[in-house]
This record gives sequence, structure tokens and C-alpha cells, in this order.
Amino acid sequence: MERQFFKTLDDINNDLIQMGALCQKGLGYLTSMLTKHDTANLLALRDNEKKVDRLEASIESKCQRLLLLEQPVAQDLRQIYATIKIINDLERISDQTLSIGTLSEQIDEGVHLLEDLLAQITAMVALAIESYTTSLREVAQRTIAKDEAVNRLFASVKENLARELPHSIESSLNQLMIAKYMEGIGDHAKSIATIVLEQITPKES
Repeated sequence: MERQFFKTLDDINNDLIQMGALCQKGLGYLTSMLTKHDTANLLALRDNEKKVDRLEASIESKCQRLLLLEQPVAQDLRQIYATIKIINDLERISDQTLSIGTLSEQIDEGVHLLEDLLAQITAMVALAIESYTTSLREVAQRTIAKDEAVNRLFASVKENLARELPHSIESSLNQLMIAKYMEGIGDHAKSIATIVLEQITPKES
């Protein structure tokens, strides 16, 4: 029974890493869409999101089964609850990536305003996933620190779009929504790193 418990934990860990890799893949599709105007990647992005959703459901089911049928010790219990929170963040990253991809078809100019923000959140998500796979405190801290740069870039995009708004209302509003989704992706990456940091340094009782 104990051997099966740890095998399931290992399966969950592998699935979560795969889920993170899919999120990064989705951001790669998105980068191609925004920088190369390759809208054909939207179908691939939608398929990628479905894979993320299936993995989230599978991981959540396995976690719930462990909680209901086993009696995890405190450390394992923390790991299971942390996993549930992390997969929720990963699902939101994937969902918001798809939302950006869908909106990107409706903008015809000004994409350059979003490129730096996209690069920052892509790097931030990669670091967040690395912090999980390595359990390194410094990687988690670097992820969290990047959130300030994302917030500054988001504020800059808003200012630039406010100046352009009278000339291209629909496109500017769509770009603003995209920038807001990007900021949200950064928030979820920060959340993952924060959870990892808490796992590395558990609170004293």
C-alpha cells in the first residue's frame, strides 16, 4: 500500500512537470502568433489547452484519491495541497494564453508594445516551473522578483495605449486586454514560485 502511495505521488509529479511543459509550449505558439503574425498556430494553441485541461483533471483526481483513501503524513499532505494549487495556476496560465491568442487575431498594429511583456512572462513561467522541478530557493526568488518588471511593463503598455486610444479604439482595447492577461500570467507564475518557496521553507508550527 505504501509503495503504491509513493508511486502515485511520483506519477502526479511527472504529470505536473508535463503540464508545465505544455504551458511553455503554448507560450511558444503565442510568441509565433504575435511576433510573426502566424495565426495558424491558434488551432495548435486550442489543442494544447485541451491537453492541459485533461492533465489538470487527471492530477486533481489522483490527489483527491490519495486524500480520501490514504492517510498522508503532514509533509505528504502539504505536498498534495501544494500540487492542487500549482495545477490551478498552470491551468489559468494556459487558459489566459489561449485568450491572448484569440484576441491577437483582432489586432492589426501595435504588437511591438506587447513584445517585451510577452518575453518577460515567458521567462517568468519557465523560471516558475524550474523552481518546482529543482526545489531551489534562489530560482523561486528570481521568479518572484521578475513580477516587478512585469508590472512596470504593464503600466507602460497602458500609458502608450491610452495615447493611441482615440486613433484606434477597438485595436487598443484588445491590446489592453491582452496586456492584462499577460500580467495575470505573471501573477500565476509568481504564485507557483511562492508555493514552491513555502514547500522549501515550511512554516514553523
